[in-house]
Formats: sequence, structure tokens, C-alpha cells
Amino acid sequence: MDLAGLVQTGLKASVFLTVASIGLGAGWRDASFLLARPSRLVRAMAALFLVMPLLAIGLAAAFAFHPAVEVAMVALAISPIPPLMPRKVVKAGIGFSFAIGLVVAASLVAVVVVPLAVDLLGLLLGRAAHITMGTVFRAVLLSVILPLGAGMALRALAPGLAARFGPRLGDAAAMLMLACLVPTIVAVWPQIAGLIGNGTILAFVVFTAAGLATGHLLGGPEAEDRVVLALATGCRHPGVALSIAMAQPGGGPEKLGAVVLYLLVGAALSLAYLAWCRRRRRLSAPAGAA
Repeated sequence: MDLAGLVQTGLKASVFLTVASIGLGAGWRDASFLLARPSRLVRAMAALFLVMPLLAIGLAAAFAFHPAVEVAMVALAISPIPPLMPRKVVKAGIGFSFAIGLVVAASLVAVVVVPLAVDLLGLLLGRAAHITMGTVFRAVLLSVILPLGAGMALRALAPGLAARFGPRLGDAAAMLMLACLVPTIVAVWPQIAGLIGNGTILAFVVFTAAGLATGHLLGGPEAEDRVVLALATGCRHPGVALSIAMAQPGGGPEKLGAVVLYLLVGAALSLAYLAWCRRRRRLSAPAGAA
């Protein structure tokens, strides 16, 4: 196995272990949280699979992006939320049940919605494209369903062991991911550099910021739900997005570079959004509160 294959395997393993570590702290009530709350489910799915695709189409129609950027943006807009998102909210100390339920619900909906959306958006943009339900299901199965289910099963069988090793497993997975992301960014840097300076970064900033704002507005009355849905709407599943992008002919390396650039922009804006939320909570906290 060459270095590229080793890095790819490491990234997949880190995602699997991260989601498994999240599952070690989750139960069935967390996984079914949104499925049992139809009104919240509808709002969340509208933010993820309606507002963002319309925004991507609008941006693609209004500006002359690099073709790879246009394809990547549309692909990201119809992808489910990343399986690593619950780890962000755990660290931020906010709506864990909502986050787990959102990952599960969005993953299940994506299996049906994504292939239909790819066909429809391909017609609207004049680009023939197709992706099968099997391809989407395989990505969701390996990155969400299996690791989350394995973690939840171990928690049910050995709750003490799960509570002890869950955080350690998550930290180990994060270090593995960092070790794999660095060479990935280095490898695709020429493609990333080729997209800088032509409005791509601004487009991804607008796209991500609009996603954060949409999720925040549609998240409902609970402040924690708004933060979770904002992060979910602004950040998408890179694996599924890349599968969708690669379903269209040409520009493979440029598409990968565009997705990686989006991930960097999304990470920076997500951190800024979380910092803004923490500041708002501190300012709104009663005087003398801890």
C-alpha cells in the first residue's frame, strides 16, 4: 500500500473510531431523538436539504466559479452532516441528544434524497450526473451506522467500560485524523492554491456563513438546538460530497482540492461561530453565575 492509500485508510479509521467513541456515550433515546419530534425534524431537514441546495444553485448561477468549485459546492449542499459533528458539540457542552438524533435522521434521509437531488440539480445546471442509493448508503453505513451502533451496543452491554474508554478512544481518533489530514492537505495544496484568488474562498465563506445562519434561525426556541443545527447546516459530509462530485466527469484533483478548501473554511467559521455563541451566553448569564 502506498502513502496515499495509507492516509486514506487512516482517515476512514479515524472517522470510524470517532463515531464509535460518540456511540459509547449515546443510547437509543439519543439516536431516535429527532425521529420522535416531527416538527423539529421537518425544520432540520428543510435547512439541510432545501435551503442549502437552493443557495448553492443561486451562487452557481450568479457567479462564474471554477467548474470544480461549482460542482463541489452543489455536492456539499446536498450531502448529509459530517459524522464528526457530535464531537464538536460534546466539546462545546451543548445539545448532545439533538446532535446524535440529527446525524441519524440526516443520514437516513440522505440515502433517498441525495440520489434524487443529484439528478434534479444536474438537470438544472445542465450537467448530467447520477449517484446510486447504494453508493450513498455505503458511505453512511461505514461512517455513521456501523460505528455508532457498535458504540451504543458496547455501552448497553458494559456501561462502565464505555464511560471509561469513550473519551480516550475519541482523543486517539482525533490524533490519528490530524496525522492523516496534514499529508492530505500537502498533497492537494497545488489544487487548493489554484483556486485561491478567484473568489472561491469568498464563495465558501458566504456558503458556510449562510448555512450557519440558516441552522441558527431554524433551530427552534432552544439555544442549544440552534447551535447544533447551525453547525450541521454549515458543515457537510466530505466523503459523500466527494462521491457526488466525482460522479461528474473531469477535474478530479480540482474537486478534491475544492472540498478540502471548503473543510478548512468551514472549520474556521465554525470555531468563530462557537466563540460568538459562548460570548453571548456569558453576556446573557445572570450576574454572579458560574
